[in-house]
Amino acid sequence: MCDTLQQRIPGQINDLSKTSTLVVAGRLEDQHDDADFIRCLNGLLAARPKHWGKAIPKSEADAVDKKGKLHRQAELVAFGDWLLVERHPGYRRKGGPEPDLRLLLKTVAAAMLELSLRPVEEKHSFASGRQENRKQVITKTDLAKRWKVLFQEERKPEHFAANLRLLKNILPAYLKHLRSGQAHFGGHVVKASPGIAEIRAGITPKRASAKPGATESSSEAAPPAPAEPKPFEVPLRYSTDEEQNKYRKGVSGPLPLPSLEYTPTPAHSTSKPEQMVFKPGLDRRDYRFRAVIDRMVLLVDTAHVTNGDSVHRALKGKIGAAPLVQDLTLKHKPGSWGVGLPELDLSKKTGQHFAILLQDPEPKLLRAVLDVLHKDLGLSAKPRMHLLEIAVDITPRTSSKPDALSLREKMVALLHRHHWVPGNDYVADETNKPRHRDARQYVSEKPQYLFQNPSKGSSVSDLQVKEPVVRRRLLRDTPGEALYLNATLNLGAKASPVMTSVQHKIADRRNPGKNTREDLAFKDRRARLEVTLSGEQSLAGRGVKTVDDLATVSFRKLTSPYLSLWLPVVPDEGDLLKDIEVQLQSRGVYGIQLRNRARYERDCETLRGSGKPLPRRTASQAMGLVRWSEMNDHIGTALDDLRKRWKTFRPS
Repeated sequence: MCDTLQQRIPGQINDLSKTSTLVVAGRLEDQHDDADFIRCLNGLLAARPKHWGKAIPKSEADAVDKKGKLHRQAELVAFGDWLLVERHPGYRRKGGPEPDLRLLLKTVAAAMLELSLRPVEEKHSFASGRQENRKQVITKTDLAKRWKVLFQEERKPEHFAANLRLLKNILPAYLKHLRSGQAHFGGHVVKASPGIAEIRAGITPKRASAKPGATESSSEAAPPAPAEPKPFEVPLRYSTDEEQNKYRKGVSGPLPLPSLEYTPTPAHSTSKPEQMVFKPGLDRRDYRFRAVIDRMVLLVDTAHVTNGDSVHRALKGKIGAAPLVQDLTLKHKPGSWGVGLPELDLSKKTGQHFAILLQDPEPKLLRAVLDVLHKDLGLSAKPRMHLLEIAVDITPRTSSKPDALSLREKMVALLHRHHWVPGNDYVADETNKPRHRDARQYVSEKPQYLFQNPSKGSSVSDLQVKEPVVRRRLLRDTPGEALYLNATLNLGAKASPVMTSVQHKIADRRNPGKNTREDLAFKDRRARLEVTLSGEQSLAGRGVKTVDDLATVSFRKLTSPYLSLWLPVVPDEGDLLKDIEVQLQSRGVYGIQLRNRARYERDCETLRGSGKPLPRRTASQAMGLVRWSEMNDHIGTALDDLRKRWKTFRPS
């Protein structure tokens, strides 16, 4: 009968894979992708005799109930995704060789089969002498028995000792991750996994009660755990009702504004006191990430004399491009060119030296532009690069408009609060106004600095933390202005080599002079993280000197460190934890990092000359911040995909 069952299982797995995304058909050893391996393993469990109860859910979204509890047949998949795909956030390995995580997951599957079959065996009197006080215990012998059933492979009980020890550390970390509210499955928050909790109890059984008269120390009672910081929400808003209606166009009916949910969780640092990390409850798998070149400026030298209007007409008439063209020997209005355009000496002839700004360039379009210029005007040298604007667009995956709107607004708010770049990477622009480097949001033409000046006379940058006037500004108790969902948030000066921007992009091809724009369709509206790199010398230093370099440059390296997200980390101390919550309302990690630096400088100044040791200096500017690896990996992958597309560019 067992042989007959084993023969039927592949067919049952194949049938299940057609009705549920929780199962993948095929041989376990053939699954190279971790997600497929997890679901193939789950199929081996799901194809057992129907001891699971309810039918298997059709999808991940169907596998979480309203209270956040996982369906039994989805628990192995959710745990496997956390362990293998997400790389087990919240758990830190304590030395030793790197474990085989796939083998560990197979051990969990064997434990699940053991616990699920026990009631069946007991009902039919198949329980083979299991002691009453061991009914909930999972032993190495139990795992060896179920391993043979699942994988048709003999394995001695002692082979499971190491994995059981590892599970005693990993499973508590996973269950704590669920309690934190940071776990997501199928777009839903997961709070409970009964089967995994049962396995944890089975491999770490409770100690027997202390005998009467035993002392407190002999019973080895554990001290009460300290209370964890409470979760909190950051409500999101627009600057006006009119702006809210504009940005929410396309969704009918009332829809409440979302909020970002934060649950402080241990950062697993070895330092004392324990460090807490603040991560918003958002699943990056709900979004698509795509990198693009939004704008570029070419410096072109022509063999024939012409003018800017003629160049514009030639390109528009032959390939449909409508570039902005500037003769470099004539005066121009600053604004669209980043760093000022190169100033040519008086020997250069008018009509032969141009800056050409292209919107949304792709390899084929750029090649067509260069071919027209070469054929009609003659190019006396390879076009050089003056500006590159590179953006990462993030859009929701869902087809539901209300859900997509909420996810888009959350992503905009997340980028506002978690984008950060070391301040030394920004320089003052050519007007030499230091405050032009500082973070500011635009809901109109006038900037709103995240740290407002208490007095109008101070124009010193936020980044000059050693200045007492700046420290007073940074450490004021007054909260900042709300970060509005319709705001564009800039870091760095427009007329400097680097400026970054976070946008809620609902329109394109804006022309402030003519007050025109093209509204985007609902599906094309998105959150955008962008960096503008300008200046011929600056770009050459980053590996892009002429247009030919676009075919070989790494966009990940080119844009580093400007398109990265960070998380705040703080000692588990009441006042500091509360300040994080306040800063996430209005200034994000930009404000958190600067206030940390300001406190450090203030403490150093207070202790200097007292004979007491100064606070330990850190080599990193990122005081109180850690890289958000999961999000940065997705951004980096999008930039790598951009590189693949531009490899097709045909150099001249």
